[in-house]
Amino acid sequence: MSASDKQLDMELKALAGELSERQRARAGLEGHCTLEELAAAYDIARNPGPYEDMPAALETRIRLAAALNKRDAAAPKRRNGEPTLLGNLAWIAAAAAIVAAIAGWWPRGGEELSTQVAVQQLEATAEEVTKVALSGTKDATVADAFSGEVIWSQSEQRGYMRLAGLAANNPETEQYQLWIIDAERGEYPVDGGVFDVPEPAGENTVPFEAKLAVYQPAAFAITVEQPGGVVVSSQDRVAAIGKVAAPKQTKPEAGGDTGA
Repeated sequence: MSASDKQLDMELKALAGELSERQRARAGLEGHCTLEELAAAYDIARNPGPYEDMPAALETRIRLAAALNKRDAAAPKRRNGEPTLLGNLAWIAAAAAIVAAIAGWWPRGGEELSTQVAVQQLEATAEEVTKVALSGTKDATVADAFSGEVIWSQSEQRGYMRLAGLAANNPETEQYQLWIIDAERGEYPVDGGVFDVPEPAGENTVPFEAKLAVYQPAAFAITVEQPGGVVVSSQDRVAAIGKVAAPKQTKPEAGGDTGA
C-alpha cells in the first residue's frame, strides 16, 4: 500500500469514527477531516489527471453531503468521548454519498485507469506473458496510422489488446472478432471473442479470453464479422494480424562437453 493510500485509509477511518483521539493526533488528523478534503484526497490518489470542471449538480451534492460534517459536534457522545453508533452512521453516510458522487462523475479516466492497472497486473503476476505487435491491412476499417499490440498470458489463457486506428463499428451491422492461431490445432483458429470500437480516436484496450484451450499460439488476427461473430471465419475481411516471434535458439558454447 502506497503512502497516499495509507493516508486515505486513515482519513476514512477517522471519518467513520474508528480512530481514538490519540490515534488521530498521531496521524495528524485531529478531529475529522472535512468531506471536501476527503474528496480531493480520493480524486488525487485515484486519478492523477487530467481534470475536468466539476458539474454544478455534483457540486451541489457534495455540499449537501458535507453539511453532515457539522452534525458531528452535536452528535451524542459516550463518556469516553467516542461517537455513538448514531454519530458513526452519519459519518459513514456522508462518506458514502461523497464517494458515490465522485464515482458517478468520471466519464473517462477512472475506467481507463482501472484497465491500465489490470494490464500491468497481468504483466507483473501472470506466467508466460507474450507481447505480439499487430499490423493493419488494407481493409476499410484500418487507418494509415494503425497500431496494435496483444498481451497474452499462456498460463491464464487470456489477455488484452491495445488498439489505435480501427474505425468505430456499428454493433447492429458488424463486429470485430479476435482469432488465436494455434500451431497444434491445424487450420481452425481459436475464437477470442467479439468486440466493438466505440471511438476510433485514441487507444482502445480490449480484454479477451480464449474460448478453447490454446497450446502453442502462433499468431493473432482480427476480422470483421456479422453481429455476434462466427464459428468459422471466411477471412474475407482481415483487419489486423500479428505473428508470435519464434523463441531464440541458443548456440552451445565452444569447447563444451560433446560426449566421448
